[in-house]
Amino acid sequence: MKHYQVRMSGGRIGEGFNGRPPAFEPIALSTNGSTTTSQTGLSCPWPAPSTRVLVGWIDRLVGGGLNADRRGCPHLKDQLHQLLTRPVDTVVCTLLDESPEAPMNSALAHHDPAKLLAGIWLLGELTGAKNRWIVAEGGTPFRWLAEVREGAAQLKLRMIWLRNDYPQSDPSVLLHTLLNRKLRPKRLPTEQGVLLLDAAAAIDIGQIALCNKPVERTPLAFRDHTAGVSRFVTVPTGMKISEALAAAGVATEGKELRQGDLLRDLRIDGNATAGSGELVVHVNPREPARSPDSCVRCGWCVEGCPTRIQPAGLLEAAQRRNPDLADHYGLDSCIECGICTYVCPSHLPILDGIRQIRQQSDELNKQLSGTVEKTG
Repeated sequence: MKHYQVRMSGGRIGEGFNGRPPAFEPIALSTNGSTTTSQTGLSCPWPAPSTRVLVGWIDRLVGGGLNADRRGCPHLKDQLHQLLTRPVDTVVCTLLDESPEAPMNSALAHHDPAKLLAGIWLLGELTGAKNRWIVAEGGTPFRWLAEVREGAAQLKLRMIWLRNDYPQSDPSVLLHTLLNRKLRPKRLPTEQGVLLLDAAAAIDIGQIALCNKPVERTPLAFRDHTAGVSRFVTVPTGMKISEALAAAGVATEGKELRQGDLLRDLRIDGNATAGSGELVVHVNPREPARSPDSCVRCGWCVEGCPTRIQPAGLLEAAQRRNPDLADHYGLDSCIECGICTYVCPSHLPILDGIRQIRQQSDELNKQLSGTVEKTG
């Protein structure tokens, strides 16, 4: 993947779009050509927070199709249900985008600011959170988020502008930057007093609240690395990615599909469906098989690691199938950003090894938990 553009530092969102946010092209199934319309204006006569009210709204949101689970919005249903037992003091809506070539969150915020703001405001009221923040990239073109800034000021939502160096949008990194709170990877932000969601989820909440309409469509961004173009579409939730790509005119023959941040190397096939998962799909040429060289002990993986663990040691632990050794090298703190694999001069499959040993460790912990329950 080293021949693809990856932004490791700096903020240049908007480049390649002539300063204008990308428009979303609606794609319909042959049996249903309907699309949702944007609601303008804010009218939010919602009640003060209480457990009963919160339960009612959770049921309404989940019943309306809210089911986001992606890096910028991890397990949103579980976060909402955890609010019943774990109060939060902060609601964060992140507009950070990992790829300047596919600025999904910024584009969504520009095109549907009313629903976005309504969703954030509603969650703030329901939780009683004192901090209600919208986090955006400092390099975003001014007019992209002009209406968001204006509406945020009216609703007393704070805009926070960050330098968006990868992997700043990762929940563990983001919470440490904003609040100096330590969130273990794979854990819910609500465990650290934060309800975290992205632009798409906030807009879905706003649609259910303002329009009383369920979530029936999903925004997607397709980045074709061969053609050097990005396509932004909305598709019916549940539509196959292969069908959406074909309708958008993106060729996939001889290509590989990855979703989310490119360095995370989350490969999918065309049978994957649009819905709760990652909203950016990268279309890359198939890479030839590459035989890795031996580790040269350069230490680049350690230097590049944002959580300061020892990735090469984790690969060794995976090769030895030794979860205890993996714990020693910092498995519990790995956010699977993929920087270690990207910088490795020996082309070692470090990220793959980390995922393998993490799966082994999780399976072992489940076995141990089951043994304790039986003996208890």
